[in-house]
Amino acid sequence: MGRIELWLSSVLRGGVLLSALLVLLGGGWFLELHGQAPIPRGPEGIGTLGYGAQVTPGQGLSLGQPEGVISLGLLVLVLTPLVRVALSAALFLVERDWIFVLITLWVLVLLVASLLGFL
Repeated sequence: MGRIELWLSSVLRGGVLLSALLVLLGGGWFLELHGQAPIPRGPEGIGTLGYGAQVTPGQGLSLGQPEGVISLGLLVLVLTPLVRVALSAALFLVERDWIFVLITLWVLVLLVASLLGFL
């Protein structure tokens, strides 16, 4: 396996493992806090666990909520392919493989645009 493939596989593996670790830690923490609580019933429990509003990773972590750790894990999982494509572009640039640099940058633009809701 070449140098580029090793770097890219390491980024993917690391991102997925870090994401899984964060989600598992947040889920365990959530169960520690709310594991004995009754399951919400009725309209107020639809689509939510009923333990509070959805929080961003930054809000949840600053407030000391396990949902913030879970959200951070999911954010890491979503951003892992983006980091991989950006690293691919950088590595192709170092290799001076201009066709693959252009293709990879185009893929990166499409990924960012889709994550920001433009596509």
